[in-house]
Amino acid sequence: MKKCSLIFIFCVLFLFDCATNLPMTSSLNDFVMMGTKVNSTEKVNFTYESKIIDCLIKPYNKDKEGEITSHPGFNQTESSTLGRMLNEYFGNKFTQLNQGGDSEIKVVLQDFWIEQYSTDSQGQQLLAAFVGGEINTMCIAKVKVLLIVTKNSEESTKIISTSSEDSYVQGIGTGTSTSNIYRGKESLEYIHARNINKANNKIIMMINSYLEELGF
Repeated sequence: MKKCSLIFIFCVLFLFDCATNLPMTSSLNDFVMMGTKVNSTEKVNFTYESKIIDCLIKPYNKDKEGEITSHPGFNQTESSTLGRMLNEYFGNKFTQLNQGGDSEIKVVLQDFWIEQYSTDSQGQQLLAAFVGGEINTMCIAKVKVLLIVTKNSEESTKIISTSSEDSYVQGIGTGTSTSNIYRGKESLEYIHARNINKANNKIIMMINSYLEELGF
């Protein structure tokens, strides 16, 4: 019965829907820009690699416990978006950024996913699905990279994982007039995209902090 109820709710939420684009941005926030100390002496070779491809993805349930197969999915560009952000950051950080650099810095995007799940009880979700109301949804973005730094022939590695989360209110039937989009707030896609941008900025902030520890 529990499984059937959840399936019904997802059918109500996603019926007639199709995959939509996440309006992802590659903007660096002010904290990243202000916290970046320019290095004009080091000759650095920076490379970026991604194990994630830009494609359609489906969100996971809480704590990545199973993909929501009934969801139509989102078209995401995390690989290229993070790449643009890293290029901008390293271009501002090092004035002598070139392939023949004495030091090497490599960033590998290892994992990326989004989670989407209701914070309401099953009873509340069923009531909203049948008679109208609101369903509260938690949206989470998670990013994981591997940072490899070679300086003076010594290699240092660090795994960096970040996340960002926000909530979304979806109106169904009689609850439509009070849902997020009618309150003048962003759509579900914009909330996911904003979370991703925040997680990406946290990645760069932590990269910047680690590079300073290594003397860059």
